[in-house]
Amino acid sequence: MPTIPRLRDIKKAPSYRKQQRQSMYSKSEYRKLRDWYYQCHPLCEDCQRIGLVTEAKDIHHVLSPYDQNISPAESYRRLMDENNLVSLCRYHHNLRHGNCKKEEIDEFNKAIANINTNHADADIMQDNKDSSSTSASN
Repeated sequence: MPTIPRLRDIKKAPSYRKQQRQSMYSKSEYRKLRDWYYQCHPLCEDCQRIGLVTEAKDIHHVLSPYDQNISPAESYRRLMDENNLVSLCRYHHNLRHGNCKKEEIDEFNKAIANINTNHADADIMQDNKDSSSTSASN
């Protein structure tokens, strides 16, 4: 008796876009550029802008080399342009791609609020320490 394959057993062929991306990212010159950029920018550049120190996990292209309606030459230029790269932690990379869940965003914002509170408390303690040392010297 013939059987009908279940949908989950059928493997979809990778899309042309995915094949193109894999092909471009696997080129040795891109891997060298990416590795060099990681060495120069080991921290998440978005985190640094808000005063956090977080290890970068991904290299992101500001202008996608896979946009439709661009020539292959422009696509390659965007891929290899170091000024089109930014190193990001997973959270910020997902955020830029719109892949973050509300819970992740809330959790990140809560962590930033805690850091800011801790910095404010440390500043107050330092101010108190400074004022008490100047009072003692007078």
